[in-house]
Amino acid sequence: MASPLVLLTKRLARADRMRRRAVDVRDAELARLMRPIRKKPSKGKAGVARIRERRLLTESLLRLKLDRPAGFDFVPGQHLKLEVGGMSRKYTLCSAPHEPWLELFIERQPGGAFTPKLLALPVGAEVGIQSARGSFALSSRHRVHVMVATVTGVAPFVSMIRDARQRGDDAAFHVLHGASYRDELGYAEELGRTATYVPTVSRPTEPRNAGWTGATGRVHERLAAYLAEHDLGPDRAMIYACGNPGMVKAVRAEASRLGYAVRDEDYG
Repeated sequence: MASPLVLLTKRLARADRMRRRAVDVRDAELARLMRPIRKKPSKGKAGVARIRERRLLTESLLRLKLDRPAGFDFVPGQHLKLEVGGMSRKYTLCSAPHEPWLELFIERQPGGAFTPKLLALPVGAEVGIQSARGSFALSSRHRVHVMVATVTGVAPFVSMIRDARQRGDDAAFHVLHGASYRDELGYAEELGRTATYVPTVSRPTEPRNAGWTGATGRVHERLAAYLAEHDLGPDRAMIYACGNPGMVKAVRAEASRLGYAVRDEDYG
C-alpha cells in the first residue's frame, strides 16, 4: 500500500496536469477567437482591383478610383462589394460602363471599422471586389428624371447621367442634392454641366458654409415646390431618391401622395 506521502505526490501531479490542460485549452480558444475571420469566397467574386486615384474631400468623404478588371460589367445604379482586411462593404458606383475605371463616393461612418482601413491604403494598393449587384436603374419609359439625394446618395445618379450623356441621350435630369455642408457636395461641378443641379445645405449659418448663397433646408422639403415650379407633372417625370433612409422615406411618401412613379434606395 502506498504511503500517504506517495499518494499526496500523485494527487499533486495529477492536479498539475489538469491545470496545464485547462490552460492549453483556454489559450487555444483565445488564439482561435483572435484569428482574423476567414470568409469563404463569395459568389460573384471578381478578384482584385488596384487603387489608381484617391481624393479626400473632407475628413469623412473620399472619392476613390480603382482600375477596372477585365470583364467587370455593370449597369448604372448598381453597387459592388469592396473587401479590405477581411471585411467588406457595399458601395454604389459613380462611374459609367464606358469608363475604364470604377469610381466610388465613400463616407466614413462614426465608429466604423471598415473605412479607416480603406483610408489607410495608398495609391497602388489592391482591394478585393465582387461583381456588381442591384436593381436600382434608370426608367426607360420616362424622358424627365427628378433625382433627390443626400451626400453620397448622389453616386448612382452620377453614373446614370454620365452613361446617358455618353450615349447621346438628351433626357432631362434634375438633381436635388442635399448635405449639411457645401464641401460635401462632391460632384457639384460635374452635375452643374450635365444636369439641372440644385444643391441644398441644411446648416447655412455654420462657418463651413460661409458665403453660401444657394438653397437651404432639408432637400426633400423642396421637392413638391420644385415640381410645381418647373411644371414637372406625374405624366412626364419619374422620381428617384437615394441616400439617408429618413429622406428616402419622406420622398417616397411625398411622391406617392402627388401621384408620381418613384424608385428609391436607402443607405441605412
